[in-house]
Amino acid sequence: MAFHFHGYLAGLSVLRGSTESPDVLACLHRCKEWLEGPSADSQAAGTEVVTNSEKNEVTLNARDQDTLEDMVSRVSYVNARDFPTPGRRTIRITTTVECTNGQSQKVPAEESWVVVLPAEQPSISINGTPNLAREYEPFKQGIELFASVSITVARSQSSSSREDESSEDNDDSEESNHVAPVQTREPKLDSCSVQVYPPLNPDHERFQLPSYLMAHLGLHHREGRDGLVIYGSDRARHYESVLRQILYFNKKPAYYLNRAFKLVCSELNGRFVSNEYIQTLTVIHPRAEAGRHDASSSSTPLSGEKTTTAAAVSSHKTVAQAHIQIASHSVDAKEPKVRAGKYGGVGLLDSSASEALAKTSASHAVTIIIVVCVGFLVFMIVLGVIRIRAAHHHTQRHHRVSTDSREDDQEMAW
Repeated sequence: MAFHFHGYLAGLSVLRGSTESPDVLACLHRCKEWLEGPSADSQAAGTEVVTNSEKNEVTLNARDQDTLEDMVSRVSYVNARDFPTPGRRTIRITTTVECTNGQSQKVPAEESWVVVLPAEQPSISINGTPNLAREYEPFKQGIELFASVSITVARSQSSSSREDESSEDNDDSEESNHVAPVQTREPKLDSCSVQVYPPLNPDHERFQLPSYLMAHLGLHHREGRDGLVIYGSDRARHYESVLRQILYFNKKPAYYLNRAFKLVCSELNGRFVSNEYIQTLTVIHPRAEAGRHDASSSSTPLSGEKTTTAAAVSSHKTVAQAHIQIASHSVDAKEPKVRAGKYGGVGLLDSSASEALAKTSASHAVTIIIVVCVGFLVFMIVLGVIRIRAAHHHTQRHHRVSTDSREDDQEMAW
């Protein structure tokens, strides 16, 4: 198969069994870069401007040299891309002069070029109030997740400063080169995603989006247990309006301490991504009043059956949640006593006597530990002295034996 393709191919999409809409086909055939001739209002009499279908060639006809030079100076290069590919575009000028005798004479061609500077890189930032705390009822009625969110798309100033410097340099240069102007437009977003971890429980958790507003703006969405995605090319302020009206419902907030949602927006199919904005929802659980009454009643001595009954009635007035109720029992407790011995003839001891007995037993244990440590230390010292004396005796004996053997050798020599 031969397609006879000539040029640059940035991407290719093949649709099977379907046809693209006329708008898409027109966009495919309409190049984002073209040459634009002088307008019809500025054309003088006897001039002609012809542009080919691809708009990459402009033919100018004029009667005299001055008029032709003026028309050439009005030819412009247009780049409609939001983020054009930086580089140099070569322009070739071919001139033909027709003489009075009817003969044509070609003038040597001239080449120039247009420099396309890198586009300003957008910076998408999301800000707001990251922490929200609500009670049970707002969760059941619906909470606006991103009520205070704001999306800012800023352009870096480095590209514009480079463009100004390049334009100044080109004005001073002798060559007829040009810098293509980059058109600035209101920034647009193409998607915003809200992720939830852990995933939503569809039995009692759900999102509610402003369907009417999204349909009016032409935005769409996908929703699942992991979160939702809002997509469609539109302005940042429109995305803000949609995000601020998203509601989060939870029928059983008592099961959670908090919920975290991550918001990320992007531009140009994820080419430029914003920061990760984390929105945290904290559940405010009601306090257990029953536990408070029980604690106050246990801190004071019991004064009979009437006091116990009154405390029980007051605890039943406030009904707390099932998972935070505190159950306790009121018992008439007597002062603890310790039995000193079984056959020693000593009966039950009061609290002061038991404390004295505990201190005495503790001091005896410390004394025993100290005696054992001292005895072990004395044993190690005695063992060391014995080993030193034994080594000393062994050395003397070895010295005496060597002396006797030396005397025997001398006698044998005589």
